[in-house]
Parts: sequence; C-alpha cells; structure tokens
Amino acid sequence: GQMTRVGHQDTGGSWPRHFGIDPTGRFLYVGNQLSDTIVSFAIDAASGTLTELATTAVAGPAFVGVVDLPEP
Repeated sequence: GQMTRVGHQDTGGSWPRHFGIDPTGRFLYVGNQLSDTIVSFAIDAASGTLTELATTAVAGPAFVGVVDLPEP
C-alpha cells in the first residue's frame, strides 16, 4: 500500500505542466507546456516503470484530463 520510487523519467518535452493517468492505470499522459506536446507513456504493471509511446503536438497544454468512457 505504499509508494516506492522506481526511478526518474524524462517527460519528452519542455516544462511539464500537468499529467494524467488513465482509469485503467495502464497509461500516463504528460502535457509539456513550452514544447507544445502531450507525451504518452505505458505504465508497466509489475515494476511501475514508464515506456514512451507517442508525442502529439498541441497548443500550449496546461492541463491533461483523462475520461473514463462507458463501453458502447
């Protein structure tokens, strides 16, 4: 039940402003305000380490929100 630091992860951009974890706990998204990007990471369930997946260009992200949508 306690958190343990497993390492440091570069956010893939400049000035990380906010982050969000999806409801499944499998993905983390970071908004990098000065580089105008949102970077997605996979979260390893066993170790908690992150693997960078993709970078998406956006205009100055200041907030990253993740929504749990119901199945269709």
